[in-house]
Amino acid sequence: MKRHSILFFLLFSSCLVGAQTAKEPPPTVGKTAEALSFSSNLAEGKLIFTKVFKRDNSNAFVPSYSLQNPSHNNGQPLEIKLNKENFDTYFKTTQELSSKWTQVVKFAQEKNLSYTEEKGWMSLIGYYNGLQ
Repeated sequence: MKRHSILFFLLFSSCLVGAQTAKEPPPTVGKTAEALSFSSNLAEGKLIFTKVFKRDNSNAFVPSYSLQNPSHNNGQPLEIKLNKENFDTYFKTTQELSSKWTQVVKFAQEKNLSYTEEKGWMSLIGYYNGLQ
């Protein structure tokens, strides 16, 4: 009988200890988290085309774009503006890119793609990534 009492006491006290340690953390009242930026990959492969939304001075999100290539700029994303001059300049930065430049430009002409629109760049980078 004494033995059962000791077991019951140990079991009951361990339940109490467990109940005390399993408390939920207090709620965070009045604290909010605000995103400073967020991004989305628009084309992925050898070359990654990313759209990044950053907050401007008026606290509104504005889009910017970047290209990332492991063999260029130490693999770090390079911010770009969507235009023909930036496209040509970027595609002439490495031997790998410049060797495909003629094919990609021909594809843009055949498909009547715009160098100033996100959709055009998505198609061009997707096409480049599919080339062998």
